[in-house]
Amino acid sequence: MRYVKILVLVLFFFAAMVFFVQNTQILTESISLKFSVFALQWNSSPIPIYMYILIAFVLGVVISTAYFGLDKLRMNKEIKRTRHQMKSMQNELNSLRPTSPQVDSTQPEVSQSSAAQPLS
Repeated sequence: MRYVKILVLVLFFFAAMVFFVQNTQILTESISLKFSVFALQWNSSPIPIYMYILIAFVLGVVISTAYFGLDKLRMNKEIKRTRHQMKSMQNELNSLRPTSPQVDSTQPEVSQSSAAQPLS
C-alpha cells in the first residue's frame, strides 16, 4: 500500500508540473478579487493566479493537518480512557474470582498430555 501511495503522489506531482508548464502565460496574469455584501466592499490588490492556487493549497494543508491532528489527540484520549477502564474491569474480575486451592508441592503434577498414550 505504501508503494501505491508513493506512485499516486508522484503521478499527481507530475500532472501538476505539466499543467503549470503548459499554462505559464495564463497563470502569471494578475487578477484582482472583489467582495461586496450590502455596504461592505473589498478589493484585493492584483495578484498572479498561481499565487491564489498556492495560497489555496497551503490553506488546505494547514486545515487538514489541524483537523487530523485534533482527531489524533481525541483518539489518543479515548484509547487512554479505554485502557484505564479495561484495567479497572480486569482488577474487578480478579477480585471476584475465587482463590485457587493451594497445590501440595510434595506431589508432582501429571498433565494429561504427558500421560501414556496407547501405541497403534
